[in-house]
Amino acid sequence: MSIKTQRIAILTSGGDAPGMNAAIYGLVQQAILNNIQPYLVYEGYKGLVEDNIVLANQQEVIDHFFDSGTFIYSARLVEFKDLEIRKKALNNLKAKKIDTLVVIGGDGSYQGAKLLSEMGVNVIAMPGTIDNDVSSSDYTIGFYSALEHITRTIQEIISTSTSHNRVSISEVMGRRCGDLSVYAALATKADLVITPENIKTTQEIVDLVAKRMLEDKKRTMTIIVCEHIYGEDNRDSLKEIAKQINDQLNIKTNVNYLTYGQRGQIPTPMERILAMRFAIKAFEHINQQEYNLVLGLSGDEIKAYNFDQALKKKNPSRIKLIDQSNKINGGFN
Repeated sequence: MSIKTQRIAILTSGGDAPGMNAAIYGLVQQAILNNIQPYLVYEGYKGLVEDNIVLANQQEVIDHFFDSGTFIYSARLVEFKDLEIRKKALNNLKAKKIDTLVVIGGDGSYQGAKLLSEMGVNVIAMPGTIDNDVSSSDYTIGFYSALEHITRTIQEIISTSTSHNRVSISEVMGRRCGDLSVYAALATKADLVITPENIKTTQEIVDLVAKRMLEDKKRTMTIIVCEHIYGEDNRDSLKEIAKQINDQLNIKTNVNYLTYGQRGQIPTPMERILAMRFAIKAFEHINQQEYNLVLGLSGDEIKAYNFDQALKKKNPSRIKLIDQSNKINGGFN
């Protein structure tokens, strides 16, 4: 039987996501209420290896509740796959008599957490990434807020594009997951959304623009594209696609890269609520001495999976939603 937790450490890993600070707050507050000492690991797994582990300052945690990003920072450490590197992390946890580690991050962060659990560390992991590409959770901490930033920005782009009779192509984050693109298209009535599930050639895009702008006689057309599609794998860049639209159709086309503002969005109320719910669920398991679990949102319920279950899950296809969005908003079959 596991020994009751006396000390926990919290780290954030991978890309920062709005709401991470709210999750840290929820964990620290509950630790204090349960007479557990909370520690913070600065700079993710890198900080774990370098012993950048400090006792949490409750007021500091409270002060960062509403902030975007992660105030305990994040860093990528590919070398964490090395057993000798992980032994350093393990020794640092043991030296501070930390019983349980809570990891907030994406699937890559889960891999590191799983490796530590195999070395005897009690671990709880929860999803934190704007990309919403953690297959064991319907939605991740950070997704709602990034979507807020994207939709607000695209609304502004639509306004100016309409004024000037232009096409706009906006690239959003998501890595290989198209959720930010699809949901943004639905929320902004974008005419066309392109993700890894429905990649279009340059000429196909030009033809769709011709239909929308010349045949349907629209003043503007909004295209949302997931990152890591164009300008890679021998595909034209978005700027080249824009040039082809201009050259073939004589329609000015603007290309917009939304970049890191998506991560820096102030977390929405729903984001903070979700983060708090994950923190509450984590402590339910900690108090029951149930460890080596991954938390995920399923419907309206937060469930727990073991690492193998979580990492074997596949992201759901959005192709039906993509087709529906493109048909309703752009008239494309």
